[in-house]
Amino acid sequence: MGEYTDEKTLLRIHICEDDRYGDKALSEALVDLFNREGYAEATVLKGIAGFGAQTGQRRDAPSERSHRLPVVVEVISCRARIDWIMPRICGMMGNGMITQGTVKVARRFVKSKQPGYQRVAAVAANSTVFGTC
Repeated sequence: MGEYTDEKTLLRIHICEDDRYGDKALSEALVDLFNREGYAEATVLKGIAGFGAQTGQRRDAPSERSHRLPVVVEVISCRARIDWIMPRICGMMGNGMITQGTVKVARRFVKSKQPGYQRVAAVAANSTVFGTC
């Protein structure tokens, strides 16, 4: 484990859990896309509450069960790879929002059992996000 100061691009795709692409959940289709294209890792985060212009307020409370809970798909890669795949992502989207930001990779961890696999923690502003590069 060592100091690692490379800058990467963090892509966040904000959607709802019931958004679809073909016969799959959109979040699953996005993860499949990143996997097929050789990205190191993509992470799907499911929210317990949120609101949006198109969906209104929603939460995962017994009295207010919603199938429109927020989901965020995250991937960290170099700017060129994010720019390259962006038109394909946009073609899959119906509703939602995509954000990008630059993150500084603070540490990287390499597991010797899986050659080539690197897990890193990247620091963006005051929060820590996990991904790979």
